Formats: sequence, structure tokens, C-alpha cells
Amino acid sequence: MLFALLGYGLKSYPANTVDPNQSRTEVYSMKAKSESSSQAISAYNTFRGPDCIFGKPVAREVMFTSHKGVYKKRLEKRQRRRLVKIPFINAFLEEGEQIMFLTTGYPLLTALERFLLRYFTVFLRRALFVFTDRRIFYIPTTFDYDYRQSVAEIRYADCRAVQLVGSTLEIIFHNRNIQQFQYIGRGERRKLRSIIGDLPLGKEPTGVNNMTYLCARCKTAVPQGSASCPKCRLRFRTADRAGKLALLIPGGGYFYTGNTLYGIAFAILELLFMGMLALAVFDVRDGLKGSMLAVILLLAILGALKFISFSHARELSQGCFPVHLKSV
Repeated sequence: MLFALLGYGLKSYPANTVDPNQSRTEVYSMKAKSESSSQAISAYNTFRGPDCIFGKPVAREVMFTSHKGVYKKRLEKRQRRRLVKIPFINAFLEEGEQIMFLTTGYPLLTALERFLLRYFTVFLRRALFVFTDRRIFYIPTTFDYDYRQSVAEIRYADCRAVQLVGSTLEIIFHNRNIQQFQYIGRGERRKLRSIIGDLPLGKEPTGVNNMTYLCARCKTAVPQGSASCPKCRLRFRTADRAGKLALLIPGGGYFYTGNTLYGIAFAILELLFMGMLALAVFDVRDGLKGSMLAVILLLAILGALKFISFSHARELSQGCFPVHLKSV
């Protein structure tokens, strides 16, 4: 009888129902708390080990939260889109290493790119930045952020400071050498500031005081300016070769660096002005008035085109890009 009375006095409802005496505001509040709890549980589970997304070990509690530590669905979607672009990253990760955050940006642009080519070719320099719990991966990409068989690393142990100054990521090594990256993704800057404030800088330095490229085939560190990997002998594109082809072949420097569209565009322009120059030379031979001025003007334009393609192709070839991508 006592248990019956107690059972009668207690209200019980199925798990998916709500107390009818509660107000609508209270119901919505309970649902919001329930959803928040489920998100927190799915975000990190200490019993199942490291979380994996698309087969990559990630720190969900860092990657999918704002700079205040609050879960953001919009941020999760953006980070997942970034993860899809790096299917190769597991081959470069060390045992137990986790991905914390991804963002976009550019290397430090040259004067030519800043003042002359900015709105025409600057997107050829796009890159992804992968922050792990041990280092930063710098990954040069195409316009659509696709992999170009080139990866570089910056280990926190070798850094004196990592800071975000406006839209520029600034990395200072122990020898005070500075590496800068521009136009870091606008939507990730505040989150990135909160992450870099907790990075384990300067612990057990390796003695490397610059960004180091890794071979796309064997993952070995490649010395700066190397024409091939010191271990597997994979050949890389070189600035000297790019410059020579730019001078000798119309659009040759861009074709060599894999930028086919710009190679075609410069080839058309150079061939067009070469043809006009040839006609102007014939006019000089025939004594046509003003033809010498036309020759000088066309030579100046053709020289400017060659200088642009020469300088830009040399810059675009730097990054340990394999000569034959299919061999990687």
C-alpha cells in the first residue's frame, strides 16, 4: 500500500515527453540543454580514445568551438570542408599527433605580386595552414585549395613566438628569424589567437630556425634550394629552370610551374607582340615614318612581359614541387 501511494504521488513521464504543467519557455530551455549536452558528449569521449573525422585524428573540443570555447555549427562545417582538402595529411603526422585547427592564407607576397599582379595572379599563392598539437603545416594549394604535392612544417619547439598581427601570422624562431604569412582567414582569426596563446613554444628545440619542406614521397626534411630529395631522389622544380624557360619560351615559366592558364595567356601576349615587332621591323626597313618609335615601344612591352613572367615563375617554383606529380 505504501509503495502504491508513493507511486501515485510521483509523476513520471516517458523519456520523450514533457511535463504538461511546464511552460513553453521551460520546455525550450530543457531541449536546448539536452542538445548542448549531446553535442558535448559527441565532441569528446575519453573512453573511445582520439576522435577521427574522415580518418584524421582531430581535437574536436578545440576545432569546433569558438574563441570562447562555445560549440559553433558554422565553424564545424567550415573546418570539415578544410579537412576534406587534406586526405594526404596522415602520412605526415607522427604517432599520437592531433589536428587542432585549419585556416587559409598566403605566403608573404613579393613586391611584383603586391603592386602589379595582385588582382590577376595572387590566388596562385593560396595555402592551407594545419595547426596540430606539435607544429604548423604550411600547404601551398591551387585556387580551389587542392593539394600540389608540397608540404612544409614549423615546429613549435623551434619557435620563440607565434602571433597574429592584424591578418598576418608572424612566426619568430629562436635565432630571431621571422616567417610571415598574410591574409589569414577572416572567420578564423579570433579562434586562432586563442589557440596560439596556448602553444608549447620552445620546448626541446631541434635547432632548426626556419620553415622546413618535407618530401612528398618519403616525408624527409629537404634543405632549402635543393633540386631533389636527399633520401629518395625525387626531383623538384627549381627557380633557375623556371626562369630560363620563361625567357626562352613564350609562357614557358608558367607551364613549368603547372599554371597552364597563365602559360597560355602569356604565350598569346608574347607571340602577339613578337608578331607586331616583326612587322614594325619590316616597316623600318621600308623607311616608314614613325616605325622606329613603334619598334622601341614594342620592345619595351615585350621586355616587361618577359620580366614579369621570369620573376613570377621563379617565385612560384619555390616550394619543393615535384617535377613529375605522378611519380609521388
